[in-house]
Amino acid sequence: MKKIQYLLLGTMLMCCQLIKGQDVHFSQYMQAPLLINPALTGMMDGSHRVLLNYKSQWTSLGAPYKTMGFSYDTHILQNTTRSGSYLGMGLLAFKDQAGDSKLGQTQVNASLSGVIKVNEINALSVGIQCGYAQRSISLDNLKWGNQYDGSNYNSNLPSNEVNGFNAYSFADVNAGAVWQYRKDQETFAEGNSFSKFDVGISVAHLTKPIQKYYDLEETLNRKLVVHASTEFDVKGSRAAIIPSIVYIRQGVLKELVAGAMVKYKINQRTSKYTRAGKTSSLYASIQMRMKDAIIPMLMYEREGYAIGMSYDFNSSGLNTVSSGRGGYEISLRFIFGKN
Repeated sequence: MKKIQYLLLGTMLMCCQLIKGQDVHFSQYMQAPLLINPALTGMMDGSHRVLLNYKSQWTSLGAPYKTMGFSYDTHILQNTTRSGSYLGMGLLAFKDQAGDSKLGQTQVNASLSGVIKVNEINALSVGIQCGYAQRSISLDNLKWGNQYDGSNYNSNLPSNEVNGFNAYSFADVNAGAVWQYRKDQETFAEGNSFSKFDVGISVAHLTKPIQKYYDLEETLNRKLVVHASTEFDVKGSRAAIIPSIVYIRQGVLKELVAGAMVKYKINQRTSKYTRAGKTSSLYASIQMRMKDAIIPMLMYEREGYAIGMSYDFNSSGLNTVSSGRGGYEISLRFIFGKN
């Protein structure tokens, strides 16, 4: 029994070290807004937004670590206030599964935000997120010394090991704030000349929920997230530059992701009054997760629909065993009722 406890505790610690934190994360963080900050709920150019995320990493180290995410958000009461202020509502769900032991977490969060339109180009949002999570583990795919018959591994032999880990659940609360600047100078003659800037801060696990590992109990550290991005057009071209940065700190663990994306407008709407033409763009970016990974990404967008693909090239100390192979990530975004 002690042997299995030590093994599973070691697995949990290794998982935390590998992902540089206790929480799930996506390299395409701009495609997971409700995971970054609940104040981003409902803040989009449209009426409804659906996002799907999938990440697979560390396949070179054995069983891959898989993370799947889903979110939906919308806004209400926008036409009931003179200033255009509104409420955002959303739902976030994700599942994370790590290694042969399938150490996993499944969580569902409900988000609510209040977005105050300060004026035509500035908005301030505050948001809160409440959720429920479950952690579990499975021994079905683990191999034990008792299952070797002297020359080979035999899965039919009993392991004589008992899973003393009990799945447990906990409530979770997150909160955040975002300031957003938008200046739209679009005209039917000039096309798009659009500038934007966002900066936000959020704190997750406000109640520091208890985590249970056999006879051990510890609190889940609060997570601080600071993020910012901007976009500006390259004069005389169809290109735009989108720099961004995200800083995450949870306990002694830190993460800094920074980079820039180039957006090329393949087609653009010829008039904002008649909505003639369809807007489509191609994005390419290089992000760097400091002391951990280099992340190239490609994304294609048409109106409110987008598909993105990225790959984490490992540059940390694990490079000697991973050969630089971190993992791939796919995102799908759907925005309906686009303005």
